[in-house]
Amino acid sequence: MPEWMSGRFAAAPALIQRYSACMATVQIRNLDDEAYAILRRRAAESGRSLQEYLRIEVEELARRPSMDEVLDDLSDHAVSDVTMDEIVAIQREGRDR
Repeated sequence: MPEWMSGRFAAAPALIQRYSACMATVQIRNLDDEAYAILRRRAAESGRSLQEYLRIEVEELARRPSMDEVLDDLSDHAVSDVTMDEIVAIQREGRDR
């Protein structure tokens, strides 16, 4: 057994496996150099590692509804008796002013 796997480091592989099992991992390939540099700069400016900065950004992104979700929600709650012809007429009236 390698020295690093004995003694106080013997539990390390098990801990790493346990940590990996409960945390999702995302890998982004083919990110262009400019985007990478911008993200690295923003992370540094915020006093965070790139990994921590991106984790926070992705978690915030996940909490926001997508455009499809917003539109679905609006269509579920939208109540209107205005016809499409009336909408077009109002738009034309606004343009003709």
